[in-house]
Amino acid sequence: MADFDSLTWALEAWFDRPLGELPEALRQRVQQEFFPMPWDQLSADQRRSVALQLDYQHDPATEQDQKFWWDFFERVGGLKKQVAEWEAVATPTAAELATKEGRLAELKQELARMEAQKRAARGDYFPERPHSKGQEKPHISPSPGARYIPYPKVLAPIQN
Repeated sequence: MADFDSLTWALEAWFDRPLGELPEALRQRVQQEFFPMPWDQLSADQRRSVALQLDYQHDPATEQDQKFWWDFFERVGGLKKQVAEWEAVATPTAAELATKEGRLAELKQELARMEAQKRAARGDYFPERPHSKGQEKPHISPSPGARYIPYPKVLAPIQN
């Protein structure tokens, strides 16, 4: 956490300001991190969304989550490849056709389950607020309307 400097928190008071009004160091950071997206052409909400996405990608606390989703989409790609391969298989006999149809049904069911899991996943990431040394970590209240799902509950569909 020591190396991670949240862009969202650095920009908290600046999302609604044009690039020219940002302090020089912050302006340079925005130009570097937002490239090629032009700050002045984004709304304040879009700027906040981009900053949150960049924080998520760089925050060491999200490493396991990122790996989970990387592996998840690798698995989806593998399943789609298997579906394409099975669809291309010739089935000269009824037994081979039944095998092909059964395997395709299994693969498509697994893909449907994974698609449902992807739709159910929420992007509730928000970086931890930086705090001064020697102080306890402050309690961060979720923004109004934010709904957090406990990690074990998110994993429940995977384990079943």
